[in-house]
Amino acid sequence: MRGSCETCRSCGTELEVILDLGDMPVAERLLSAAELGAPEQRHPLELAFCEACALVQLTGSVDPHQMFNAHHESAPLPPHAERRLRLDVESLIETRSMNGASQVVEIGSNAGRLLKLYADNAIPTLGIEPAAGPAATARKSGIETVEAVFGEELAHTLAEDGRKADIIHAAHVLDHAADIDGFAAGLATLLKEGGIAFVEVAHIGAIVARGAFDAIRHGRIAYFSLIALDPILRRHELYINDASEPDRTGTLKLQVQRFDARKAGVRSILLAEEAAALSTRAAYEAFAEKALQTRDALSSTVADITAGAARIAAYGSSEEAATVLNSAGLGREAIAYVCDPNPGTHGRYIPGGHQPVVCPSQLVADRPEFTLIMPSMNAETVAKQEAGYREAGGRFIVPSAEPHVV
Repeated sequence: MRGSCETCRSCGTELEVILDLGDMPVAERLLSAAELGAPEQRHPLELAFCEACALVQLTGSVDPHQMFNAHHESAPLPPHAERRLRLDVESLIETRSMNGASQVVEIGSNAGRLLKLYADNAIPTLGIEPAAGPAATARKSGIETVEAVFGEELAHTLAEDGRKADIIHAAHVLDHAADIDGFAAGLATLLKEGGIAFVEVAHIGAIVARGAFDAIRHGRIAYFSLIALDPILRRHELYINDASEPDRTGTLKLQVQRFDARKAGVRSILLAEEAAALSTRAAYEAFAEKALQTRDALSSTVADITAGAARIAAYGSSEEAATVLNSAGLGREAIAYVCDPNPGTHGRYIPGGHQPVVCPSQLVADRPEFTLIMPSMNAETVAKQEAGYREAGGRFIVPSAEPHVV
């Protein structure tokens, strides 16, 4: 463990632990075959709530190099999603009157796929990516990439080099930052006066509503509501001017600028958060109780199924699978393997449980009697995608406080 934090990362108030999942391996660090026989480091996975500022956060943080050195490239987008993203970029270039004098920066740029869409339109780009593998891939495709963790110091260096940004993309990186204020300060430093930052974070409201303890892992340090995030950004003269309701994945998409021009969408989400009591300890205590019920019920359901000699696989994000399987004590004898749509994970192994990560086509070829879907919000989508498995007699387990089979 890199460091344990007994006080809030935002305001310094003493924290109260609301959910303790025990000592867990780092979910983001998939193992190679050669690592299976080596001892694995485990770290406390504790979720805490700050009564003063309502920020939900982990009590500790893992050395980022433990995770970044093992990061894989993001899965390629389906063709229709790639076309939609390209159209969105082209529309943004047009509406913002961008040209060769503009600058786009992506924090957490991975292999540079988003930036490549700007570069294809002759817009200067810069990626910031701490993982060596994806950063190297981006550079090979012609995307200038700084291999570093983003923060205030790096932002000052880039600003002094004349790399201030008209547009910053930062998808699911702020919630991974151990130094939240340093990240926000860096964002304010790097963003031009009239620029716009597109920030995406996992919304704690969506996690609470689903009882989704699978979303909790060492790499995701902060779990934001707008109630908690808004004052953090305002301390650095940054303002959330627009926001969309959390999408199917529970992602909150924000438009952040250096002037205050809040739109109705932001006020609507803040009101919904207040109605859901996301500024109170009670909401998170109820979430923790539901999470533990889901974990224990899942463990019992799997035990009942395997007692009848049926085989179970899992389907979904390897990172979420690692949290669920390890917290529920489900090893390879219970869950044979994990199907992950991301080709970059195939041939690796889940930390702790050591289940191999395979292509989803394995379901039809192998035909296990049951498949556990993680996260549960993907149940409908997975069932449609894997219709062939269901037609062959396979059934899906959807985890909840009362797991059900479909």
